[in-house]
Amino acid sequence: MRKKIGLILLDETDRYVYENGELPIRPLWDKRLLREYLRGEVVSHEAYTDMPVSLKKVCTPGDDYTIAFKIKEIAECDVIVVIRGESRGLPGKEFRFTSYKLLVKGNAVEVWIRSS
Repeated sequence: MRKKIGLILLDETDRYVYENGELPIRPLWDKRLLREYLRGEVVSHEAYTDMPVSLKKVCTPGDDYTIAFKIKEIAECDVIVVIRGESRGLPGKEFRFTSYKLLVKGNAVEVWIRSS
């Protein structure tokens, strides 16, 4: 089995979606990073279905995916790359890093690895 890498946008309180369905405010460079990160990679069929056309052009769907975007997929990854966006100040769902440890932290990017 290939290692899987997750990519997730979170606000500073680890929220990934708010009760009104909105996401944290993305950094300006985030879409370009996503496109380059996905170039030539395989994502799950479910993630591919939800992607904007601009991202579908650079990756393919498959069962043996290497890049995870859906929350249930990300929670099973070996490595998680976190993009920190700006909070909208609303209640929402929080991602839990219970089985991960922080490896690297930058201004708006973090890398977490599975702790087991």
